[in-house]
Amino acid sequence: STITRFNPTVVGGRDVEWVHTSSSSEQIYERVTYIETKPVWPLKARDFVCRVRYEKVLPNSSSSLSSKSSFCSSSSPFELIVNSATTHPNAPPLRGLVRGRLRGLHLMEPVEAPGNPNSRVATTDDKVGQQPAAVRCLYTCIHEIDPAGLAPRRLVNWFAVRRPRQYCALVKALAEAIYADAMAAVADTRNAGQDEGRVLDPEAAVARYGPTASLGR
Repeated sequence: STITRFNPTVVGGRDVEWVHTSSSSEQIYERVTYIETKPVWPLKARDFVCRVRYEKVLPNSSSSLSSKSSFCSSSSPFELIVNSATTHPNAPPLRGLVRGRLRGLHLMEPVEAPGNPNSRVATTDDKVGQQPAAVRCLYTCIHEIDPAGLAPRRLVNWFAVRRPRQYCALVKALAEAIYADAMAAVADTRNAGQDEGRVLDPEAAVARYGPTASLGR
């Protein structure tokens, strides 16, 4: 799955339950997911059950988050993923694993900047348009993990310092690879003369041609 490409401590997992709600001004996806992680000597392997809420809020929406004053400074749409520890009857504790607790958030917001003349949007009619803003985003990640069991504080602190750096570096590399693949697919589509008359922007390209599993999985 996609998560193992940027979080090598994860052995596997599954979505236990999906809930989906949306409106004209916002998109909300919520699921309960189960994750199992590798054992770290001398500790046992851990597993977690999390409620994952994904929300994409458009400007001027009725959402309580639309002001974004507490989250980000951009006036553009932003995406927020919130994780919280939970329980589920279809994900009971398993023998040999220690059930930990995980909560945190992932915030993705565009970095607004003056139009970059070297940054272009591909179109199927061979016209090239200048993008109104740089193709960048600001990614903020906050995690709080309770490994439970008899985990020594020194070992927990060691991971707390080093793992986030590794995690963010792998997320950045994966996001760049997904974006590059999507842009290559857009170029191939344009050259083949498909989707005539439509402008294929990067966000649509990632949604259409990128991996079926999102970074949130």
